[in-house]
Amino acid sequence: MKIQKIVKSSRAGLVLLMLGTFVCLLLFSTDRGRALARTQGERAMVVLAVSNDSPSGMAEAQLDPVVIVEQGRFTDPRMNDDEQAQNRFVQKYLQAGAKYYLTFGGASVGTIAIKSSNRGCNAINAIGSVQADAAARGRIHGQIKGLAVNYIARASANVTRRTPTPAERTAAINIAKTTFQQHGAVAESLAKLDVINLTAIDADGDGRSELVGSFSVPFRTTGIKRYLFLILEPEGANFKTGLANYQFYNNQETETYESGKELLVDYLDMNGDGMAEIVSIMNGYDAYGYNIYQKKNGQWKSVYSGGGDAC
Repeated sequence: MKIQKIVKSSRAGLVLLMLGTFVCLLLFSTDRGRALARTQGERAMVVLAVSNDSPSGMAEAQLDPVVIVEQGRFTDPRMNDDEQAQNRFVQKYLQAGAKYYLTFGGASVGTIAIKSSNRGCNAINAIGSVQADAAARGRIHGQIKGLAVNYIARASANVTRRTPTPAERTAAINIAKTTFQQHGAVAESLAKLDVINLTAIDADGDGRSELVGSFSVPFRTTGIKRYLFLILEPEGANFKTGLANYQFYNNQETETYESGKELLVDYLDMNGDGMAEIVSIMNGYDAYGYNIYQKKNGQWKSVYSGGGDAC
């Protein structure tokens, strides 16, 4: 009987020991996971616009700070044109050798190493060496830009950015014409509608494409243009307007600087919530800046305007 009691007691002790060990491991794992989440959440993401003017690939890229994203806040890297704050930004994020991830169409496609940086006319710029395959380097050129970030919150496995189908293009043009008409454009102007750029993307990874487009129509018989930037969402076999940004400035400078023209830069999930933010670049009077659009509660909204250059 004593032997049986000792055996039972030993088994009970072993079970309690194993249970205690499991609980400790679980608590350690949970605390470690929370600590990692806090570290990632507290880290600032720096987003750069990537441009390439070379017709022979992209060995180097022009880099333009767009935004600093930290704990859900969007901060302008120009720091209200505070030179000391800008210098601190450059020292912290744009030192030679700093590594960034090149992204295009929501996916990571290579890396960029900072070579040099400078502060211009109310602006910060940098040059970087690009490490990517020929396909990735060939995608970014002219008005087709990409993004670079110092870390990836969430990225797609594959690039999803393409030329729209003829049916998608027709649907986008019809919506653009209707929107211009709502803002007073006459039939003569609508007949001269220009599709500046139209791109199919997949911001939420559901396999159904959104369309991001830039359009213009002339203002009466002048050289001044009305501009329209659209984010279109799939609706059945057609599309609906997710966001429309109409811009019109009736002055000569509008013609000179194309003030109000807004183009897609690229899109990327900046906060890891599964819905990518859309980044655009817009011209102003002898200036340009960046806009970021985010889908909140089922609606696309502008959540940031900043960066760029303003002399």
